[in-house]
Amino acid sequence: MSFSFCIAYEIKNQLSETINKNPATPLKVDPQWIEDRFWTWVHCAALRIGRGEFFEVIGFLDYIRETALSPLKKKQLGIAPFGVRRIEQYSLEFSQKLKKTIAAHSKESCTSALQETIKLYRELRSDISSSEIMINEAAEVEATVYLSNL
Repeated sequence: MSFSFCIAYEIKNQLSETINKNPATPLKVDPQWIEDRFWTWVHCAALRIGRGEFFEVIGFLDYIRETALSPLKKKQLGIAPFGVRRIEQYSLEFSQKLKKTIAAHSKESCTSALQETIKLYRELRSDISSSEIMINEAAEVEATVYLSNL
């Protein structure tokens, strides 16, 4: 077993001053940031399904779980939004739904997983107050119509 250590040598309090000027802040989930990107992500995933780039879709769905779905759920639960870490322990019901967003290497599986991703996102989004998020209905319609036409 090996261990790594970092020893910082401080000259003229530069390290201490930098740390004091930049205090740590807790991670925050920004539902609007997610909404502004989610439908573009869906469209990109649908494009990749159409091109047969299934490994790309599998990785992309993982990114959406880590960046959007799990952090939104953890925000609801009032816990730190560190991706999917320990999500099974925090919400068994949610983790069962999240399983459906995992795709195998096929068009049918990737399409189904993307549809489940959309369904789960809409469910999570419905619990967010309208003061926190402005829904981009036009992008949502375009992305979902494109996916349904594959």
